Amino acid sequence: MKIKVNDLRQPPVLREMVKLFSSEELLALNEVIESITLERMEEEARSEHEKMVKQEVIAHVKEQLQSAGLEPKDLIAFMASSPRALKQQSLR
Repeated sequence: MKIKVNDLRQPPVLREMVKLFSSEELLALNEVIESITLERMEEEARSEHEKMVKQEVIAHVKEQLQSAGLEPKDLIAFMASSPRALKQQSLR
């Protein structure tokens, strides 16, 4: 039986292929699928956690800047006048 990759996307063909597996092969395949699924879920949870941490850090920095009386326009002006920024402007 010659099977093409696109054929596997068709439910009837996929069902017939699965029937050819032994129960041990199906268990092994199931373990692989579960581990991939768990890895993906953990990766998404980590990503979501990292995003939350970044948002908390940004919020904290904004609070600190506001309590110090700094406005965004002041920071932009400061960054534009920093030695590194001045050097980059002179290179243009």
